[in-house]
Amino acid sequence: MSENLQRARIDYALKAVRRWPSIKRKDYAQRAKSLPVELRTQGLLVTLAALHGSAQAQLAEDVARWLLWEAPRRTLPPQERGRGDAIRQLYTACQDADRAAYRAAQAEALALAEHIKRFATALNQED
Repeated sequence: MSENLQRARIDYALKAVRRWPSIKRKDYAQRAKSLPVELRTQGLLVTLAALHGSAQAQLAEDVARWLLWEAPRRTLPPQERGRGDAIRQLYTACQDADRAAYRAAQAEALALAEHIKRFATALNQED
């Protein structure tokens, strides 16, 4: 794995967790703990759909932004920024992707989720 990719993933995860509203951080952190397991068992699209319809939709937004625009190595077909919300654009990109691209995006989402989980746990303990 590229050290730059790992570093970018860590930086993005920390910034994403710090952006969460402090009043919701505990709830988001609780959901973030299960995010890697959900991605492994349910897959990327099902997990995003469940998050999108929940009070923790910001987690899905964070993953979508990373996969679509922020990751140094993108695995899905390009999507324009600002053309609707990131989660819906990620749905479209996943549907348009071939199997290898979708699996690569799912693996990248899982790697990001592990870092989000760590930072959410750590920062939640500080509060």
